[in-house]
Amino acid sequence: MGKVKVKVLDPKIKALYGETMHVDEERVAKGVAAGLWEKISEVKEMAPARGKTYETKDFLSYKDVYGEDKKR
Repeated sequence: MGKVKVKVLDPKIKALYGETMHVDEERVAKGVAAGLWEKISEVKEMAPARGKTYETKDFLSYKDVYGEDKKR
């Protein structure tokens, strides 16, 4: 499960999180259908890579976002 960057359309969510945010892949379609956000597909995500560099990714993993593996 990864994260997808979305543009926030709902004013309440925008007040809390700003213009864009990262949402779980499984929640993206529900939010788009509800008019909460729209998916930003042309933007490639930058994720930290070894040696203080960055690499582009289509989706961010839990570890990319939170810096640790998901606890089960």
